[in-house]
Amino acid sequence: MKRLYGEAQKLFQQRAFWILIFILVITDFLFIFMMQSSQNISSEEKTVQQELNTLLDEISLEEQLPWLKKETEIYTTLQSYEDSKIPGGDISLDKIEQQRYAEINRDMINAYASVYTDFLQYYDKINDYDTYIHQINKRLEAMQNGPMWKLYSKRKQQEVINQVQTYTNLKLNNLKPVHYQGVEAYTKNSISSILSLVFMIGLSILVLYEDEHDMKELLLSMKKGYHDTFFVKLILIAIISFIGTMALQSIDYLFHLFLYGSCAQNVAIQSIPSLYESPLSYTLWQWFLIFSVKKAFCISMLSTFFTMLYHLFTGRLLSILLFFMFFIVEAVAYLTIRTTSIISIFSYINIWRMLYGISLYLYTPIYYIGDISISLSNLLLLICLLIGIFSSLIYIWGKNISIRSSKHFPTLTFPHTRMFLQESFLLLWKQKGIWVIVTILILCNMEFMKSYNDTALLREQEKQIYAVYKPYLGKITSSEKMLLENEKQKIEKQETQMNETIASYQSGTISSEEYRLTKQQYQNNALYRYAFTQMYQAWEQHPEYIAYVKGYRAWYGLQEPTRNLKDVFLIMGGCISLFSGLFGNQKEEEQLYMTTYNGRSVRRKAVWKSAALYGSLLFLIVEGFSWSHFALLYPMGQSHAPLYLFHENVINFTYPLSMDMSIQQYGWMLFSSQLFGMITITILCVFVARYCKSRILFIVVMLVILFFPTFLYLSGLDFIRYISVFDLLMGNLFLQKSFSWIKIFIFLCSDIIMVYILHQNMKN
Repeated sequence: MKRLYGEAQKLFQQRAFWILIFILVITDFLFIFMMQSSQNISSEEKTVQQELNTLLDEISLEEQLPWLKKETEIYTTLQSYEDSKIPGGDISLDKIEQQRYAEINRDMINAYASVYTDFLQYYDKINDYDTYIHQINKRLEAMQNGPMWKLYSKRKQQEVINQVQTYTNLKLNNLKPVHYQGVEAYTKNSISSILSLVFMIGLSILVLYEDEHDMKELLLSMKKGYHDTFFVKLILIAIISFIGTMALQSIDYLFHLFLYGSCAQNVAIQSIPSLYESPLSYTLWQWFLIFSVKKAFCISMLSTFFTMLYHLFTGRLLSILLFFMFFIVEAVAYLTIRTTSIISIFSYINIWRMLYGISLYLYTPIYYIGDISISLSNLLLLICLLIGIFSSLIYIWGKNISIRSSKHFPTLTFPHTRMFLQESFLLLWKQKGIWVIVTILILCNMEFMKSYNDTALLREQEKQIYAVYKPYLGKITSSEKMLLENEKQKIEKQETQMNETIASYQSGTISSEEYRLTKQQYQNNALYRYAFTQMYQAWEQHPEYIAYVKGYRAWYGLQEPTRNLKDVFLIMGGCISLFSGLFGNQKEEEQLYMTTYNGRSVRRKAVWKSAALYGSLLFLIVEGFSWSHFALLYPMGQSHAPLYLFHENVINFTYPLSMDMSIQQYGWMLFSSQLFGMITITILCVFVARYCKSRILFIVVMLVILFFPTFLYLSGLDFIRYISVFDLLMGNLFLQKSFSWIKIFIFLCSDIIMVYILHQNMKN
């Protein structure tokens, strides 16, 4: 016990431990804040939500639903009245509605109607819970009374009987309407699980650090010192991982309640929409406590697994990569394998299902080990326990097991990790390169959030338009051609009927109410008619194929070759700022490493790897945010559609590109061009940084090489793109305007020459 206390005291005295906790807490808060800001909801709707929550708190629970129905009816009527203010519109308002229409801001009518409708649906769902339970019990009773019941196994029959009892008991649940947004958001993100894994990894490294550097020889010289000390450290890592995970879960939950609004914790979990179908009889605080304890136990057992990996591999970086690779594989299986698949067991028996958590509470599948039944959550806990036990045994008694990753996997790992880490430390910390990466990350995130919020209505509209295209996408067959023609005739018939209705109303043949209903129905289908008309016109131009072209046109810049100019400026500016310190403040290190051939070789590799790694990171950050924006805005599909469908009446391509290639092939060419441009800029930055004596001189030279030609092109000197690199990085401008194999060959030769010169310079 004293040894455990001593190890804990040493851990708590390390400044890095508290810095790690502080960074994780701040990251958690910023992530939740950004998620709240990026919700598909306008500022007007947020204001209405806050106002409505305040009003509902002032009304008794029995009066809330009738009041909400009345108010929702008023605002939906006002919305219809506002939408009908066109020639021929005729919707009358009563006295109360006229008064409300005079008081309310015209721009807020849609927000009021949307928010009140959503709240009314939520209240109706809460009040209809008994009906929902009755329908499930009715289905289960039908199974018991059906002709197939006798053919079921005893296990299956017992499962059905248990489900009947479970759902019968759920009728006693205390469902109440609450401010559910905070708990709802908490159930839908897994940032706390990811942060818990990061905390566990950082904790393990801090606890085991002295074993690697100072204490290992001393421990090996003792008879029981090795086993005892390692056992104490393993217990400490498991305990602190458990406590830290519980703390992070609690902080994450409180942050959600703080940012989204407080929520009563003594109501049934079915009061939260995402947990409405849960068959468990928990209150919110009971659910959170059980959920957090199970997750903390899982993280605690996984900490022993990581400790074992960290101990086995002499290359510590590889142990971290293998641990993350394990979770990436688990996440891919969890997200991609369907429950009906033949390998669905890899989706159910999945550690990520325990970390994400919510799926464990929507249904309770039962598994059998012999005659013993066990729920899915308990089975996952048992698997985590077995992983923890076996990892502990290997860690404590496997002192002679060691895998030299740099010897067996030289291409996978950094053979000279310490030199690479030193270069990374000098570049990111000493030369303040980390702030360049953070700044670009913040700028990209701000731009993404702004565009995401501004295009909320457009995204919903594009989904509806895509739904019109979806049945006809691809090569058109004779049956689909008939469907198109029939649908066209229906739309023309609707327009004719509407014109006849208008004429009848003007002549007094039909009443205003009948006219209003007919017109409202016609207006409700306006988006469908518009989308179908656009699709039909495109099909008339190319009768053999129909494709939804908006997404790829916008993403690939087929309408505007300089669409991603801002991204290019960000990447070039980031590379200049980051690599300006690549060879700075290293005079002492150079003198030490340059005295031998091996030293020069090690440092040369470390410089190239650090430049490649952090240059690629900048490129992926910028392009990743750009892709995410268009992927969320437009539904993507039809990757095998021919390019000429997307090119029609947009822009003239250069001669070498064939219009018969697919849009997917064009996308790969675009990415290859951007990647080639990024490689060229990285090599150019390393080359110039090597020969420039000062940081200021490097920045000036790179600004002249990269930015000056770009500004000349934007000023009207079109020919400059043939001798510059910015259009390669832009991709679409190069493919659409200046595609040339000669230019690719010249830049490729230039890259090889610069690499060779640098190699010789750093070799000698």
